[in-house]
Amino acid sequence: MIESVRPAALSDVAPWGALQSMARLALVDHRGGPEWLADHPPLDNEDLLALVAAPDVRLCMAELDGVGVGHALTVLRGARAEVSWLFVEADARQLGLGEMLLSDAIEWARGRGALVIESVALPGDRETKNMFERFGMKARLLVVSRPLVSPDDSISAVDAGLPAARSTGPGPEFVPGAYGRADDHSGATSAP
Repeated sequence: MIESVRPAALSDVAPWGALQSMARLALVDHRGGPEWLADHPPLDNEDLLALVAAPDVRLCMAELDGVGVGHALTVLRGARAEVSWLFVEADARQLGLGEMLLSDAIEWARGRGALVIESVALPGDRETKNMFERFGMKARLLVVSRPLVSPDDSISAVDAGLPAARSTGPGPEFVPGAYGRADDHSGATSAP
């Protein structure tokens, strides 16, 4: 088997689209996957054609015996390079193609003057996180969230350890002193 990584060409739009569909499908069942997918709509053929020619974007294909089995999208944003997509088909993993794609992204970013490279690994995706760590990448941000689906599922201020709210009349409740003085919008806590 011959593993290789190369810059994407205009002829790679169709294989890229197929790989993108597989990658998106793989994220559906990951924790945080549906939210990430909602924030990152799929690229259509026009998008891909424009990205192939863009000087601040690197589209790369991973191949196994000449067949596309993975891809990466890296975007230069000032002095920061962001690996927005990195995917290898499940049957082709453990062959080093993900590492080859990431190495290519790092070298491309260095060649364009980037000072840092970053990407995202979803919660629980140890395989991806471990690969990034092998390249010296470390977590610098943890995004936490909670669905606000129904009022029955909410956490009250008391449950969260905050003082009980006192009603100030119609409208939102205000807890004097809980988050600072009413005229202090710095977030500093002070006595009422």
